[in-house]
Amino acid sequence: MARAFVVPIRSDCPGAGVQVLDLVPNTSQKNSIYDGPGQTFYLRGADSPWATTVNGDAYVAGSRMTILTVANDATVQDTTGGGNDCRATAIATFGLAAYLQERIQPGGIVDATAGRLAPANAQLLTWAIMNRVYNAQNIAAADIRTLLSDVAVGGTANTDLDGTHGFSNSFGSVEDILRILSGEVYGVPRYTVITGIAGGPTYPFMSLADRTILVAAQITAVTGKTFVEHGHFLARDEHGFIDIPLIAATGEVTASAHEGHLHKLYQSTTFKNPNYAYTLALTTQTCLPAIQWNGIFVPATGSAPVVVAYFDDGVCVTI
Repeated sequence: MARAFVVPIRSDCPGAGVQVLDLVPNTSQKNSIYDGPGQTFYLRGADSPWATTVNGDAYVAGSRMTILTVANDATVQDTTGGGNDCRATAIATFGLAAYLQERIQPGGIVDATAGRLAPANAQLLTWAIMNRVYNAQNIAAADIRTLLSDVAVGGTANTDLDGTHGFSNSFGSVEDILRILSGEVYGVPRYTVITGIAGGPTYPFMSLADRTILVAAQITAVTGKTFVEHGHFLARDEHGFIDIPLIAATGEVTASAHEGHLHKLYQSTTFKNPNYAYTLALTTQTCLPAIQWNGIFVPATGSAPVVVAYFDDGVCVTI
């Protein structure tokens, strides 16, 4: 099924009672045998980038879009007890920056030995992608590649998203990014392999295939650590999971985005959610900031645009 994604572009939607009501079938009125999954829903969306509290690999509190810092860089590790053989994550992280750090080889189009994405740059790129969504611009693979290669927004020249160009070992996808932006929670556990250490100081970014081989040969009984080759979207039984509905890419989505409920929600809509902070001074670990995806707090009036709609290839539907 081709999917559409309704992406809230302000972070204070969860629990605010904002609904999308003009998609078919209506969730509360559908025939469970004939109609398929309900398409009307309450908006949730992704957290604003902020600090995350974890217990081991499990989400505990704070943002499900972790702000990456120097402490989140990959560290030298030994998977077998026979000597250092990779760099891997040391702290569990969540969200888009974590996804980009894990999957993107900066400069890999022209350099097979290119290394890893710095945490700060992964964070800058996250904001750049979010800002593009805020402005209802396409985020197709070519658009993401342009951002990843833009040094001004934290990228590195000659970088791609999906490993289809040159020597690149990147293995991201537009649909994954849309899933994260629409509110699904992506987690990168501790000891997720990022690079090798052979080849000198560049620590070449490791392909998914090579990571799989390394992980399969690990000796956890010796190291006391469990290495993995990539992160995953949280399952229903994992703490921090958010249930985001599957929206079919139908004509109703296009109609709603052009002149219906989704279109109206793209305009400034006024609400204030008491569970969110509308100034930095009021922000805490349990009261996340109400941030617009242009990086600015939602105004104290609570009036700001709410959603942008996309097809699963990254083409924006909203006008």
